[in-house]
Amino acid sequence: VDERDQHVDDRDVIAVQAMDGAPVVHPGPPLMSLRSGDGDALTEPPGEMVGPERGSVRLAVERATEPQALRGAYLLDHAPGEAPGLETIDAPDPARLLTATFNFALRAPERLERQLEVAAAIATGAWLVRVRIPSHLDLPSIASEILCDARHRLGLDR
Repeated sequence: VDERDQHVDDRDVIAVQAMDGAPVVHPGPPLMSLRSGDGDALTEPPGEMVGPERGSVRLAVERATEPQALRGAYLLDHAPGEAPGLETIDAPDPARLLTATFNFALRAPERLERQLEVAAAIATGAWLVRVRIPSHLDLPSIASEILCDARHRLGLDR
């Protein structure tokens, strides 16, 4: 969420870099994917449909033009036996953050070191929230809950 214009920046994947020990998000592609049916309950789709794919819908969304500070992150956690909801992570484990990346096989020591620096920067410089997602959860309602939580944390709900 960009606190300057109260716009939600929707992305599938982001690139995060540690700059002076702080997490910084670089603009991603101006596209977002939703599984088929997930967007049906949205009252205001976050973008213009640019084409369906097998099992998903691709939307064109607004894109930030410059890197921005990462203020917080929501870690989705498939939790079959638990109640749905949000839970602040007070003492985040950088290893848990590392598992949320697409780097399944870091082979170069320099790359692993950068990933660990980014995970540590997020753990110390951003708020983190665990999102418990049971098997049969209404995804639009949890998305709305996340958006309300983010707006509150950023002081945009006043």
